[in-house]
Amino acid sequence: MKHLIYKSPHATAWLTTEHANSSYGQPVLLIRLTGQAKPQPYGPADCLPSGMIAGELVALYRRTSGQAWFSRANPETLELARRFCDLLALAG
Repeated sequence: MKHLIYKSPHATAWLTTEHANSSYGQPVLLIRLTGQAKPQPYGPADCLPSGMIAGELVALYRRTSGQAWFSRANPETLELARRFCDLLALAG
């Protein structure tokens, strides 16, 4: 499953379990910058090109879905976001 969570003129972001970096159903964040051919995978503790931590972006999505550049959430996407953020809590 691949879910759009963010889209701006500069970048697009998805949470997915359909990427090689995803294991045992744990989601990864894919970010494609404008002009990039392929999205890059990020784990919850990874630093994004913007300087933000990937887990912080996903936590912000959980709190503000449907606002600004964030996509409107559905239960399945919120569950992926929760699991992604839980990985950050385990890493900390």
